[in-house]
Amino acid sequence: PANFNTCGDAAFDLDASLTGSTLNGEWTIIANGDAGQLTATNVAASIASATYTPLAADYNTTITFQFEAFDPVTGPCGNSSYTVDVTIDEPATVNITTAGANICQNQVISLSGDFSGSASSATWSEDGNGSLSNISTVGNTVTAEYSPTSTDIGNTITFTLTTDNPANTCAAISSSVQFVIDNPPVASITTTATEVCEADPFTLQGTVSGGANNGEWQIKAGQGASVDASGSLTATTNNSGSWEAV
Repeated sequence: PANFNTCGDAAFDLDASLTGSTLNGEWTIIANGDAGQLTATNVAASIASATYTPLAADYNTTITFQFEAFDPVTGPCGNSSYTVDVTIDEPATVNITTAGANICQNQVISLSGDFSGSASSATWSEDGNGSLSNISTVGNTVTAEYSPTSTDIGNTITFTLTTDNPANTCAAISSSVQFVIDNPPVASITTTATEVCEADPFTLQGTVSGGANNGEWQIKAGQGASVDASGSLTATTNNSGSWEAV
């Protein structure tokens, strides 16, 4: 084959045609590269093939391969050889540092990821019903925020960070992270503010909805009072306070 460039993110084949009196041959490395990454030569249907798997150390270097065609043992012509130079292009890389999770619809999703290798930039995208905001690139780190909408509730949103197309034989690359949008809990108190006599219990009433299946009463302010799980509260003399459903 003629000299060529190839992306270092995948193995590539070397093929040589066997013609004339040649019955066999062998691929070897004579400059750069790692001989341990080159498979043994396989001959089938007059084609001698080997496969090389690039290492990160090969990026942006040129490896010289040699194919030597063996003359038959009884032949008078001797062996012949030729070389081919293969330049290994560095691939783009991308890494998302934000872990996926279940998140409440009223929370903001903060996204962060890095690009490197031959990439010079990266872009966030999403398949939700909202939009990204506060998009920023500092060095090789790209951040963004997403505020779920009410129509995102119950859905799984995929966020993808994609690099630009490198200026070589390598392609753009992407990575994704997913968030499940949960329905936020809603608490509503139906009891109105009032005064009660010392030691006279009164009942607090409220409802829960949205993503909440149950709730509990807690004392938000005020001293010397207690509330049980049913919402029955006992106060002390001249003590005012407020309570909340959570």
